[in-house]
Amino acid sequence: MSCVGFRWRLTRSRIRRSHKSFGSVLRAPFGAFQRDAHAMALMISAAEEVLALAGAIGIGLERSDSDEMLRIVDSVDPQAKTLMFQDVEAGRATEVDLFAGTVLAMGAKCSIATPVNKTLFHLIRAIEDAYPRNA
Repeated sequence: MSCVGFRWRLTRSRIRRSHKSFGSVLRAPFGAFQRDAHAMALMISAAEEVLALAGAIGIGLERSDSDEMLRIVDSVDPQAKTLMFQDVEAGRATEVDLFAGTVLAMGAKCSIATPVNKTLFHLIRAIEDAYPRNA
C-alpha cells in the first residue's frame, strides 16, 4: 500500500483523539491535560505528528484541527477519564492499535518520524503486558 493508500485512515477524528493514549499512560483524567503544561505538551506533540502525516498525503488537516482538540479537552469534566484509561484500570485490552498503531504504520510507510506515537504505543503495550494473567 502506498503512502496515499492510508488517506482514509487519517481524519480529523484522529487528531481529536490524540489525548486518549496519554490518559492511559499517565493514568490521569482530563484535568491533567487542562492544567498541566507537560501533559498538554505531550498531547500536542502527538497531534503535530498526525498533522505532519496529513500534510504528506494531502489531507486537509490544519492547526485549527489541533486547536479544536484542545477546546474539546478543555470542555470535558476534569474528573472524566478516557475510555482507554478506563480499559487500563480494568485490565482490558486497549485500542492502541487503532490510534497510535495506525499513526506508526502510516509514518513508516510515508517515511515520517512519529517518535511520540511510537513511545505511546510501546508504553501502552508494556502496561497491557503487565496485566495479571489468569493461571
